[in-house]
Amino acid sequence: MASRKTSRIVGGAVAWLVIVLMGGVGCARQDDEGATDGGVETADTSGGDAADAGSTLTWTNDLSRLSGDKAANFVPFTFDYPADWRVVEDGTQPDSESPNFVKVEHATDDQITIENFAVGWYSGAAAADVMTVLEPQFAGAFPNYQRLGDQTAAVDGITSSGFLFQARIDTASGPVAFYGRALAVPVSATNGILLIMFASDLAEGVEGPEGVGEQGELPVILESFDIPR
Repeated sequence: MASRKTSRIVGGAVAWLVIVLMGGVGCARQDDEGATDGGVETADTSGGDAADAGSTLTWTNDLSRLSGDKAANFVPFTFDYPADWRVVEDGTQPDSESPNFVKVEHATDDQITIENFAVGWYSGAAAADVMTVLEPQFAGAFPNYQRLGDQTAAVDGITSSGFLFQARIDTASGPVAFYGRALAVPVSATNGILLIMFASDLAEGVEGPEGVGEQGELPVILESFDIPR
């Protein structure tokens, strides 16, 4: 039984990595098909257009949208995100395509990631063990990958294990440095959600891996992230 659970964690991580790597560099990604505004409501329009600077939308994870493993491992949560970001995965994708409940992203006009934020799930292991499984897969999936150390952070008051990393990827516009932060947020002893954050060197104010979630626009998401309990 333990072996099967570990296999599911590894399989989900691999599927996520393929999607993020390809989407992050603007390759093999659908620009409109699959994107949705479902589950989104206005949080703060700042008295202007929905995409005005400082305005946000709220994402609510909705069980009625989900099926398969995502439904079986559902965790309720909400977060705010900048209104000019785009929902690129909403949980309706088949498990074979993505294990994410949601992914939102800010990208350039030619679809190179500036910053993005994805929420997936894990099951059958403690949060610290999930990071142990994920890290070598990251190392094998990203060009010029470097792990930069472990990190523990509080997400909605929940102590969460994680690590920082970076990679450099060649794009049609030239090489781009990508900085990453992964966190496993436990909701019980053996299951929870995975938060994966990316910022490229195109992100304003983000000066390196330590800035992911601390600089740029990702703090809007992290500071608003709420897990009802």
